This record gives sequence, C-alpha cells and structure tokens, in this order.
Amino acid sequence: MTRIGDYFNLLSDIQVSDYRISFLPKFPNEAQELVLEHERNASLKMQLQEIEKELHQPTIEGELIRSGFIYISNGLLNSFNNISKWGGYFPDLGQGMVIRGYLFGKILNDYSTALKSEGNYFPIANIYMSTVSWNASLLEEVIINIFNKLNDSSFQSKMDAINFYDQFRESMLIIIQGLKEDGVI
Repeated sequence: MTRIGDYFNLLSDIQVSDYRISFLPKFPNEAQELVLEHERNASLKMQLQEIEKELHQPTIEGELIRSGFIYISNGLLNSFNNISKWGGYFPDLGQGMVIRGYLFGKILNDYSTALKSEGNYFPIANIYMSTVSWNASLLEEVIINIFNKLNDSSFQSKMDAINFYDQFRESMLIIIQGLKEDGVI
C-alpha cells in the first residue's frame, strides 16, 4: 500500500475510533473498553501526524498524481464532447448499472485511484450516454474548472494532491446533494 493509501486508512480508522469513543460511555460495563479505545485513538492520531509530515515533503510523485488527474479530466471532457456530438443524449447517471448516481462514484473512484496509486496508475475515464434527460452542465462545468486548475498549478508534495482531491470531492458532493434534492438521483 502507498503512503497516501495508509493516510486514508488511518483517517477511516480514526473515524471509527471516534465513533466508538462517543458510543461506549452509554454502556457503564464497558469502561475498560473505553480506556483502551482512547489509547488506540491517541496512537492512531500520532501515526497520522507522522504520515502527514512525510506527505508534506517535496516529491515528484505530486506531479505524477497531477498528471493522472489531468488524464482523467481529459477523458471525461472527451466523453462530454462525444455525447454532445450525438445530440439528444446525456451522461448516463447509472453508467449501465441500476444505481442512479453511479456516475459520480465512478468519477470519484477514478480520481481516488490515481491519487492512492501515487501516479502509478491512471484509469481510463469515460462516460456512457443515455437518453434520460438531466442537467449535466454543472458536472461538466466542475470538470472543466478542475482541468483548468490542474493545468495552471503544480503539486509540490503528495499532500498538495490530497488537498486538491478533497476540494474536488466536496464539489462533487454538492452536485450530488442538489440532484438528490431535485429527485434526479
């Protein structure tokens, strides 16, 4: 596993530990378990700080990840271009699956894969089309914005790549929430 993969695994472990710490006080007979969980939580947070220091170090892998992000963005923009050329079609929200909204998970997973592989693997990103109408302009606008930001920036460290991914992920979550509220997904 890469250090970025380790970083995300530790974040997940800390979230679970934080939840256990908030939940265990409801059970007085689990007092010892609560003490152990506090110790585990402190240890996980120390490990995370060590990894964060390492991820802030200047390294070429940051630029490799940025290249992967550009490659994925370019594939997605080519898909939007091809869909618009056909006319009357839209990005398929389910991407051939029965899960409406799978498109967003697929896109996030492609970027996450490039990030966690630290630039050693670039997924081939494409979007299937469908006749089901929905307003995809906001998604396309976000991808164009991301593509432009990537071309105008550089990642000096792996943490730069993580921060960029987190910002992109937040943008995608806003779109997803809006589509949920509109009943599209």
